[in-house]
Amino acid sequence: MSNPALSVLIPCYNGGQYLPAALASITSYPDKHLYEIIIVNDGSTDEATIGLLNSLQQQGYQVINQENKGPAAARNNAAKNAKGEYLLLLDSDNKIRHNYIKKGVDILRQNPEISIVHGKPVFFGNVTPSRLFDTGKFDMAKMLNCNYIDNCTLIRKSAWDMLGGQDEKSFVEDWEFWIRAGIADLKFFYLEEDCFDYRIVSDSLTDSLAKERWDSEAQYIYNKHVQLLTEQYKRLYIEKLIYHQDQQQPFRSFVKYFFKKYFKKK
Repeated sequence: MSNPALSVLIPCYNGGQYLPAALASITSYPDKHLYEIIIVNDGSTDEATIGLLNSLQQQGYQVINQENKGPAAARNNAAKNAKGEYLLLLDSDNKIRHNYIKKGVDILRQNPEISIVHGKPVFFGNVTPSRLFDTGKFDMAKMLNCNYIDNCTLIRKSAWDMLGGQDEKSFVEDWEFWIRAGIADLKFFYLEEDCFDYRIVSDSLTDSLAKERWDSEAQYIYNKHVQLLTEQYKRLYIEKLIYHQDQQQPFRSFVKYFFKKYFKKK
């Protein structure tokens, strides 16, 4: 039997109450041969979660047990065992939509220059304005300001391996990964439609991170990518100078840009 095209990587730490819904969103997909599911038990201590994971393993699910190292380490571990050409990152408390699986795989198959496919989340659960975010096409300047692309993406395994997976020292591992992907000039594709259901829970890691770890995590990323930040600053500074020059001499600037656009040298 040939390897599946898609490996679905699910890190799980004490989130057993949500895991069945995440799994059902995948297993209800009509083409059972397209995917494999790899669940990584990231050192769960909740008895109900451990019992569920043991039951899933007995049912034939691939469950990898590791000591608690965080979701980045869990995904890296799952990726090492993945057989698919493409990886789908799915948190244990979220749900995937069928259109995302089909279209994401088709986009990667038909466009070898594209490495990452991402789409729109549909928020549910304990929804609060402070936890919502607007996603969109990848833009490095915007990404350096804040992360607006969730982990729930489809990625070529070759691209994942080239980048060495996610940074296990970071608690905003997806943000740091997108920056490295941009530096490596990997191509993103934004699927502008509802692609996955993003559960918001009040006691999630993101809530505590926003209150206690955000500044230190941002500092870690900026220190790691200081050269990129310097280059972005220089570019923005030059754009600022050009903008001020255009304000002072608007007609001259208009003529210059007009001729550049419509009378380029051939």
